[in-house]
Amino acid sequence: YVDGGSGNDVIRVIDTWGSGIFGNATFYRRGGVGNDRFELQGTQQNVLGTANGAQLIGGAGFDTLQWNGRYNLTIDGCQNPALGGVQGYKQELKVSDVEVIDLAGSGVTGLGVRFSAQDVAAITAGSDFDRASLGLGLSGTGNALLLNAGANSVDVSGWGPALGGAVVDGREYGIYQSGSTLLGVLSNLTLTGTAQND
Repeated sequence: YVDGGSGNDVIRVIDTWGSGIFGNATFYRRGGVGNDRFELQGTQQNVLGTANGAQLIGGAGFDTLQWNGRYNLTIDGCQNPALGGVQGYKQELKVSDVEVIDLAGSGVTGLGVRFSAQDVAAITAGSDFDRASLGLGLSGTGNALLLNAGANSVDVSGWGPALGGAVVDGREYGIYQSGSTLLGVLSNLTLTGTAQND
């Protein structure tokens, strides 16, 4: 159990033998209150095979997960379709209450990733992000995920055409919508697939 408590924390899980967390029991990583950053090395293995294993919960504030693409971010998820299992265990972690996924920060390149509206809803569950801050006439909180994919491609199939650009924390994102769910993709990235009605 790791809890960052109050303040802006950096929570790191070091890869010593290929795995960051071997999730054979309930294990929580909580950011607590503040703008927290999680840096997880290696893969994360869901040994229990259920949602009751390793979990990452951002907490209140503007929280970022530095993702290396070596595990999926929801139970039975497929954000990196190329992943298989390790010794029969799924490579996944249950992530919630996080606002930013940062692939670029991990240095990984050449991946093709995809986030569905259901993925975004799960990963941001509990988020207090102010949607009005995007300046696109939106209201409410949460249900908005920002993605810095770096030198990796993002499949936006299933998302509506871009609502426009929005600057968040000094970076400009193209904002896509599916129902009440928002996906922000950092500008100048490679996109694949076709957004609906685009």
